[in-house]
Amino acid sequence: MGTRTDIVSRVCDATSLPKNVYTRNGGKATKNSKWASLSRAKLDVVEDLMLHGVGPVVWIDLDTLVFVDLARAFQRGASTWLVGYQRGMQCTGLKSCVGSHFRSVRPEFDVLGDLWSLDLAAIEKVRDYERRWVSSRWVRKPPKYDLQAYFSLMLENGVLAENVLLHNILPDLNFGFTCSNFEHPTSTNMEISVDSDDAQRLRCPIPKGVKMSPRVGTLSFTAWSFQKMFLDEEKPTFDSLSDDQDVRAWFARWFYSPL
Repeated sequence: MGTRTDIVSRVCDATSLPKNVYTRNGGKATKNSKWASLSRAKLDVVEDLMLHGVGPVVWIDLDTLVFVDLARAFQRGASTWLVGYQRGMQCTGLKSCVGSHFRSVRPEFDVLGDLWSLDLAAIEKVRDYERRWVSSRWVRKPPKYDLQAYFSLMLENGVLAENVLLHNILPDLNFGFTCSNFEHPTSTNMEISVDSDDAQRLRCPIPKGVKMSPRVGTLSFTAWSFQKMFLDEEKPTFDSLSDDQDVRAWFARWFYSPL
């Protein structure tokens, strides 16, 4: 692409990360508990960077595409923000949303772990919530899913304010799984078009009752769907992403044109 990068790698072994409630949960480690433990460790990684003078820090999963300068959120005074609507309007309760303890979580509070930013005060709130959750006489185990389950529960319980949701901070854009109707993206459920009023932007339909812009700020995928759509070819043509030739051309320019 002819574009110079300015990236500093900080490589660490996953086994060197601090132990957490998922590491110890249930005795013998399972595949899910190992994954949840690693997900929970994101908080320690971000906190460590901030304590060493790096910040603000934005966590972005490798299978997330970002089309907007996320510094806009900080410029609008938000030092903490999260992406909601993981399961969208189909989500009816915590058992089907983040899978733990049968509490109800509203769709907008069903948070993705793919993209988020917390300041040190919010990180301490998560730690305090975790301590109280695990020490509760009713609940001895952490939420079944991972770190984002804490985010969801904290939003539902008012520990984190609703104004931390990124689509409320940047109301001109949508984020996460919006273009796949809040389901995990596949080649059959993605609905994307190029904005006829602004060719620099993608658009996707917004379900009735969801107060969110149709213009796309970020797209989140799963590891599996990202591989199928972007990594199965040496140079993707984006056929599995959309049948729309304009959308394919948009992604080709975005991926391959120099900055």
